[in-house]
Amino acid sequence: GRLADSATRILSTVHRKAAELSSQDEVNTFFATDAMVNRLRAVAGELREMGEQVRADELEGRLKAARQEAGRALRDRLDLYGDDGETIRLGRHRFAVNTRQAELTLVPHDDTLAFAVTGTDYRTPVVDEAFQATRPFWEQHLVSETSEVYRAEYLAGSLLLDGSSEALREAAEAGTLADFVRRAAADRYDEGYER
Repeated sequence: GRLADSATRILSTVHRKAAELSSQDEVNTFFATDAMVNRLRAVAGELREMGEQVRADELEGRLKAARQEAGRALRDRLDLYGDDGETIRLGRHRFAVNTRQAELTLVPHDDTLAFAVTGTDYRTPVVDEAFQATRPFWEQHLVSETSEVYRAEYLAGSLLLDGSSEALREAAEAGTLADFVRRAAADRYDEGYER
């Protein structure tokens, strides 16, 4: 019983490794020389010596089935996938394989914002009333600019409010105010300032 249980565990590992092979030569080599496969054959021999002919035959049959399954899976993979797994072939048609992880995001859609799953055409409008209250900000492309406030005004206000007023005064007195503002704007690249 212990030998049969051990063989079952080894066989599951053989199945997993055989599924990763990428050519028929690799499949043949694996089933001819791998230590786990050889151990399974040795276990079948031990079972025969113990008088367990049925279990030995079953183990050898499962090993043979694993080899055939690995070959079929490889042929299916080679027939179905092309360009090293970058495309799927269905007849004369080819489809790109997307291996990026899908993400949920918000996108503009039909004069509203909609949930979208990246890499798909899935769009579902957001119907939450509290979210609809944010509608005035949907067209705001930059945090630093609205229809009422230009981004340069936002930058000036930000510099005055974030404790830089003393540094601004010193830069103005030294004649380096333009450089000071230029450095401050460079650190805020996501607010849309240009050099």
